[in-house]
Amino acid sequence: MSIIIDKLHLIWIYVVLSFRNYIQFPVEFFMNFLMVFFDVFAVFLFWLSLSSLQIGISNWNENDLLIFVGMSILSEAVSKILFGFRDIEYFIIDGSFDKFLIRPQNPIFSMLMEKLNVFVIVSKTVIGTATLFYLKIMRGVAFRHFYPALVICVLGTLSYELLYGTFSLLAFWFGKIYNARSIVFSFQTIRKYPLDIFPNTVKNLFTYIIPLALVATVPSQIITGKIQMQYSFLCIAVLSFSVSLLIFYVAQKRALKRYSSTGC
Repeated sequence: MSIIIDKLHLIWIYVVLSFRNYIQFPVEFFMNFLMVFFDVFAVFLFWLSLSSLQIGISNWNENDLLIFVGMSILSEAVSKILFGFRDIEYFIIDGSFDKFLIRPQNPIFSMLMEKLNVFVIVSKTVIGTATLFYLKIMRGVAFRHFYPALVICVLGTLSYELLYGTFSLLAFWFGKIYNARSIVFSFQTIRKYPLDIFPNTVKNLFTYIIPLALVATVPSQIITGKIQMQYSFLCIAVLSFSVSLLIFYVAQKRALKRYSSTGC
């Protein structure tokens, strides 16, 4: 129990440091705010434009799409917790990964916490939640099985990020893997669209192999009542997360043994 409390205390320290890092640079803080605003605004503008042009998207109406957008934004907030995976390659190539090895904690965990962007995480959580509250309260949209859907969204997001993190660990063996990593990262573009607009083969691939459908599509369909198998998908999400975590755990153990300081 004390280990868990110590770990939570350590995470809290990193959260405070991340927040202080942003507020001491007002211009950077403001630019981060603009970045989040335009990022979210672009998503809303895209889907609302399609709706206003009366362009049909499978069986998704305007409220359904706004639920999808809200869940997508919440998923992005969860993704930012593990944003540091994108910098593993650079830390290894220039040897700066060494500084994480001298700290009395897991170096991968330390790196992720150092790259934590609390401002973006909180901002997108607030915006995503506000979107769903707006639909629920102002538009009177009926939400079905919201909490299982939210858990599926979180676990699906973490599963994908852990798989991406596992792929990023290849830098311990091959050094520069930017182009290969960019190909894997580009899969994230797919989660911006309801995956039931794709053929069944593609939909199954991004549900059971690469769990991008669990990020926003499936949770939104559960909330809107388009699918009723919420507990089946919840089991799939738990299994996907468990397998992704196990793969990452084994990979990072071997990767750390492979590292020999100042690069691979």
